[in-house]
Amino acid sequence: MGLQRLLTRQGCAKASALVAVPALLAVIDWLTRRLHSNVTEFLLVPPLAVVIFLLFSQPDAGFINARSIIVLPVLGAAVGEACYAYFGLTPWGVGVATLVILLAQDAIRGYMPPSLAIAVLAMLLKARGIGYTAGVGLAVLLIGAVFVAWRTLLWSRLPAGGKH
Repeated sequence: MGLQRLLTRQGCAKASALVAVPALLAVIDWLTRRLHSNVTEFLLVPPLAVVIFLLFSQPDAGFINARSIIVLPVLGAAVGEACYAYFGLTPWGVGVATLVILLAQDAIRGYMPPSLAIAVLAMLLKARGIGYTAGVGLAVLLIGAVFVAWRTLLWSRLPAGGKH
């Protein structure tokens, strides 16, 4: 990828996605180790990586809004915890959790498929209390803040430079 291409929105988005995914995951891991425990829940890394990649690789997509970036992942975590408390780790619990998140995506006009995985992971991790939901909330707030700063201060100031 040449310098000329990096200086377009499309080139910047591609390069930034390559940097943002590992960098933000490293920061989330570091914060988790400092604030919560000695280990980050490894199973939570894949859906957060997808959230980061979706945002940075498609910064002008119609689904980029607070409902998608913040509300749906936090709702996924809370629904997963509630379904685990009520149903336990059962196919019914997994089915109800994913159905609720699918319906919520439609109801609030958001789009963040990793929220489904976040809901199911709450059940797999046997999450109780608000710790899991709070952790997801802090992670997506950090991701959202970095994304908005990047999009405002860098990406939006670059020329479109072709399709994106």
